[in-house]
Amino acid sequence: MDVKSCPPQEMQIKQNKLILANKDHRMKINFSASKLDLSNQNLKEVPAIVFKYKNLKKLNLSNNQIQVLPKELAKCKRLTNLDLSDNFLKTLYAKHFDLIHLEVLILNNNMLKGLPKQIGNIKKLKKLSVSGNKISSLPNEISSLQSLESLNLADNDFVHFPDSILALKSLKRIWLNNNQFQDFPTGNIKQQLPSLLALYCFSSLNKTYFGIDPDYLTLQKYKGNSIGKINLLALKSENQPKLIDVMGIQNGESKQKAPKTLFISYSHQDEEWLKKINVFLDTLQYEGLQLNVWDDTRINTGDRWKDEIEKALLLADIAILIVSSDFLRSRFVREKEVPVLLKKAQDKGAAILPIIAKRCRFTTSPIGEYQSINKPEEPLNALEEYKQDDIFFRLTEEIVRILKL
Repeated sequence: MDVKSCPPQEMQIKQNKLILANKDHRMKINFSASKLDLSNQNLKEVPAIVFKYKNLKKLNLSNNQIQVLPKELAKCKRLTNLDLSDNFLKTLYAKHFDLIHLEVLILNNNMLKGLPKQIGNIKKLKKLSVSGNKISSLPNEISSLQSLESLNLADNDFVHFPDSILALKSLKRIWLNNNQFQDFPTGNIKQQLPSLLALYCFSSLNKTYFGIDPDYLTLQKYKGNSIGKINLLALKSENQPKLIDVMGIQNGESKQKAPKTLFISYSHQDEEWLKKINVFLDTLQYEGLQLNVWDDTRINTGDRWKDEIEKALLLADIAILIVSSDFLRSRFVREKEVPVLLKKAQDKGAAILPIIAKRCRFTTSPIGEYQSINKPEEPLNALEEYKQDDIFFRLTEEIVRILKL
């Protein structure tokens, strides 16, 4: 029930829980309390009465509908524990980080895209949890949190590993599950985080199949603490000799070339062709080629599917377009996928590989300027199976050629 929708009543706090009290029976409130639990109250804002608790040390506002955190919260100068998880927060302000006595800050499952640099002011912070947001980077000032022992960055939008956390010498536990790290400093984590006891990276393979650093991809397979696995990976990296890779190129660099990401754009009406193409693409990976393949079947139920597709599009180096009239008329394909892929082709040289599934108006479409794998007048559905296989083989040959560039 929303307390603001009850005119005859007023908010009060009794025994550290929010209640609704009749104005005719007002109770004397003890503002010396050090702990308040206002969780699960459907609050749309932080009650102003909270700011009167000058001795408040622990405040739980989780599982509400709070969208904006008022700057007045800084009046609670003695706060050591603050739980704001499962709300709708989008932004945090510099003033919030005047709470210099905070030791525990929990911001899980909000809509945050970042943290302000002033977080470095909270020198006593021991636990920071921001899982389930949309954060893609951390401010350099995070390195000032030398008391931090627990850091949860799971289920965010990280693509690049935040090197600033390598300066956290007291860090004992870190959660990195379900991110998209394209670079993962295995050796540096082992060497520069001497207090680290637990590392959690387990993720759904379907969600993290594309553009992922090989070491992080390996760690994603292990449930629970994978600190032992990262030590083995670091040791393997230190002792790995120079190799000749399957492309015939000497791997004498300190870090292997990042795998290419291949995005498949298609209409769900053409899923049969997607399956056949994926069979041929799998054989490339069995040959040892570094290629991460992504299509929307790799999105798990419950994932933010539009966000997942947008991330995959931004990472794409190669795009296969399974073209048919259903594909050309799809509004999502036409407005969301194709423009991004064409811009990547123009600006960054991404390869566009159309394959014609059914006879359609491909040549007069915006993608008609790209050379298709098969002739538009010879679509897949008009060919015998052995001829289809020949086209799929030509597709893989073109991909191998691109990977050698």
